[in-house]
Amino acid sequence: MSTDSAAIPAPESSLRPVALVARAVVLETVRRREFYVLAIFMGIFLAGALIAEIVGIENPATGTFILDLGLSLCVVFSQLVTLLTAARQIPDELEARTLHPLLAKPVSRGQCLMGKWLASVFVGVFALGVMLLMGWVPAPKMERYYDLTLLQALVLQVAAFCVIAALALLSSLFIPKMLNMVLLAIIVFKSSTIIGFLQARAAGTALEDVVRWLTGYIPDFSHFNLVQAYTGGVEPVGFETFTLRLAYAAVLSTIYLAAAVWVFNRRTV
Repeated sequence: MSTDSAAIPAPESSLRPVALVARAVVLETVRRREFYVLAIFMGIFLAGALIAEIVGIENPATGTFILDLGLSLCVVFSQLVTLLTAARQIPDELEARTLHPLLAKPVSRGQCLMGKWLASVFVGVFALGVMLLMGWVPAPKMERYYDLTLLQALVLQVAAFCVIAALALLSSLFIPKMLNMVLLAIIVFKSSTIIGFLQARAAGTALEDVVRWLTGYIPDFSHFNLVQAYTGGVEPVGFETFTLRLAYAAVLSTIYLAAAVWVFNRRTV
């Protein structure tokens, strides 16, 4: 009995390496310049919003524009932070030759990837929280907005971070770091445009079904963005739609992470 119990790792012992890897990634990320550069840009917006508040805004449309701009910057910058954090993890470890010492410890490759994924998502959430204070709080709110729509928008952004981090880790195992970052940025910010363009060009041709099948594997991040719905005074999406979008993010994240672990386990480092 005691032998069997010893052979089965306790949940705490399995999660501890993941937590340690995640902690190291977070500490490293907060020291990087990119985070502070983005914070400076948000600081510029904050200064402008405060000046507009002091001067006074009488046109509700102008107030909505400032609010929309502030929230859009929050989303874009926090997604960029998540993307950059996840995309550089494995390439930087290989370049600095720190991956071998890490894997020499009682840390499996799957635990290593999970820790880096969790850290990347956490960094994105942290960045979103900080930038929300700088982009949403000072912005004028002169029209009717639904708080539940804003809450849904924030939850869906966290779901988007999960997908971005998982996809970035997977693609970093195949694509050089800088090229990977560029391609990921195109997918994250222009995926709906790309999907629409490809499907429109293939409509009515023999390739229509093939293109629809292929584009189904491109994550459409527009499903996670409710910023314009909130600033436009749109009511919250239905429970079923909201749940389906979360499930969409969960399925994509799981597929990308599972593929990344499978590839990483078979790759020579």
